[in-house]
Order: sequence, then structure tokens, then C-alpha cells
Amino acid sequence: MISVIVPVCNGEKTLQRCVDSIIKSTVKDIEIILVENGSTDQTLKICQAYSNQYENIKTIVADVKGLSHARNLGMNAAKGDWIAFVDADDYISPVMYEYFLQKAREDHDDLVFGDIVVGTANEFDWDTGRSVDKNVSVREYCWNLFCVAQYTYSIVMNKLFSAELVKNLRFDETLRYAEDREFIFRVLSRVQSIGCVSSPVYYYYQGNPACISKSSGIEARIDQVRSLQKCLTFADTKFSSSPECGEYVAACLLQNADFRRRRALECGLTSQAEELLPVIKYATRRVREAKYLGKKTKLRFLLEHDSPVLFNFAVKLFGKS
Repeated sequence: MISVIVPVCNGEKTLQRCVDSIIKSTVKDIEIILVENGSTDQTLKICQAYSNQYENIKTIVADVKGLSHARNLGMNAAKGDWIAFVDADDYISPVMYEYFLQKAREDHDDLVFGDIVVGTANEFDWDTGRSVDKNVSVREYCWNLFCVAQYTYSIVMNKLFSAELVKNLRFDETLRYAEDREFIFRVLSRVQSIGCVSSPVYYYYQGNPACISKSSGIEARIDQVRSLQKCLTFADTKFSSSPECGEYVAACLLQNADFRRRRALECGLTSQAEELLPVIKYATRRVREAKYLGKKTKLRFLLEHDSPVLFNFAVKLFGKS
């Protein structure tokens, strides 16, 4: 059975589309756990209506507001052999979990993910044709997670985790932003096999500012730096046999801390900008000393740090790769 966890706050406009897409899944052995997270609209009534209508849908009312806490409550209540997450303003292809389970069974994967569609359309016509699947190494995944920073790798909603893989792992409730990436990185330290379904199976909707997983603002964005600092500390202790992973984190930390500092200064948040200086200094040293990043990649991150104007000019001429 798959336990699908759906945290929701003020989602009355999109929740039905989300839940209905899960109900329409070609995999029927599913439990849906709706975690109501402090809504002020009709969200709770909608959740309760689904729970009353379907035996496999349960509603949990969170005692503390926050996305990570809501997801953790769902994980604590989950009874499935597999764990999945869907945001309340997103929706899924009916074949997503079928593809994921088939891939996992064929190659004994304990983590499977698929491609996503990013947009603001209310509806999307799924192309259910299946592309060539593949397996991804931890090193390749870390590269994409930190140095390419694609949503496909950094969010949890387009993934299927074996319950055994995430046993005793929970989201960091001190993070309001980038909690997905930090959680996934800890998962990677224990994963056995990562499968990739190369088909668009998850619609990542960006049209709802109320969604609790799509927070914005300078203060929330600073959490991305904190998340990466946690990842770097974790890499130094748990990825000692794969030092390149720590170097990928350091490069991403430098890039993000630099960007957040510039944005903080633009917004007049001088104290926040000053707090980032030692982080930038440390990350810069780690990147300069890196042995596995490769000269081209190292140059890209250091140039962006040392001369953003020159970096942007180079990107226009040659591209970011």
C-alpha cells in the first residue's frame, strides 16, 4: 500500500482537484492522509467530507502550523509500505504510482522519482506515453540536487519512498524553506537504489501564493542558506566516503548565500546581509579547495561570487553549463 500525505492550508480552491487526481490513480491500494494545517477557509470541511465518503481517506488536524510538522504528522500516521507526498495545489498523472511501483519492483529501487511539469494552468493533458527509465547514482543525484538545482530533484512530491528507507527520518521543523532538499539529502545517505521514470507525472502548480510549501520573502529565503549549512555539516559526517557530495553542497551554499546577501542589501536588511558574510567566506574557501568539482564548475561558482556582472555576461554569451 502507498500512503499519500497531503498537507493543506487554505486550499479550498485546489484541494478537490488534487485529491481527485490521487483517487483516479491506476494504483488502488492507496491511503490518503490529509493534514489540515490552520486553514481559515472551508478547507477543513472539504477534508472531512472526503474522509466521510472514502474509507481510505483520513483527516488529521495539525496542532502546530508548518509544512514540515504537517508532513511529519502524516508520516507518523502512515501505514503503507511506500510513502508519497502531494501538495494540495498540485496534482498527479493517474499512472504516476503505477510507473513508480513497476520501476521499483523491476530494479529493487527504494526511491523512485519522475519528471515534473511546472506551470500555472488549471488543467494539464497528461501524455501517458512512457520514456526510457534509468537508474541514478547517489553522486549524480547530488550533482543535480545542488549544482543544477532542478525541481525534479529537490522536491519530495514527485517521488516514492519505501517506508523502510525513511523509517525514523522526519522533516526538520526548524526550516520553513528548502526543507525538501535537506530531507532528501539525508535520505540519500541510506538509499540503496534510485530509479528515475523519465516521463512527466507530477504537475507542480505555481499559481497559489497561499500554499504552505511555496513560501517566499527574504526571511524565508534565508532558510535556504540554513538548510544548506545543515546539509554541509551532514555531508562532512555521513558522506566522508563521497567527498564530492560535500563539495557540491559547498558550491550551492556559496551561490545561495551570495544571492541572499545581495537581495537582503537591496531590501535594506543590513544585519541579515552581515550575518551571511562568514558563511560566504567559509563556502568560498571550501569551493577553492575542492578536488572533485572540476575546473569548469569551480570557475563558474567562483566567478559568480567574485564578479556577478562578468558572470551574467558570460552566461549570455556561452550559457550556464
